[in-house]
Amino acid sequence: KVVPALVAGNCVVLKPSEESPWVGGLLWAEIFEEAGRPPGVVNVFTHGPGGAAAIGDELVGNARVRGVNSTGSTD
Repeated sequence: KVVPALVAGNCVVLKPSEESPWVGGLLWAEIFEEAGRPPGVVNVFTHGPGGAAAIGDELVGNARVRGVNSTGSTD
C-alpha cells in the first residue's frame, strides 16, 4: 500500500502496532530514506499500549489527511 501511494506522488504515514514498531514501520522508513526518499515523505508514528486511538483520531480528523487506508484488526 505504501509504494503505490508514493508512486502516485503522495506522502504516507505508517502507524504500526505497538507490538511491532520496528518491522511494521521504522524499518520501512529507514529503507525508503536509504533509497533516496526525502525526509517527510514516509512518516512513522509509534505508540505504547493504549496509544493508538489518539493517533487514529488525529489522522482521520485532520483536514490535511486526504485519505486513510487501514490494514489490521479493528482494535
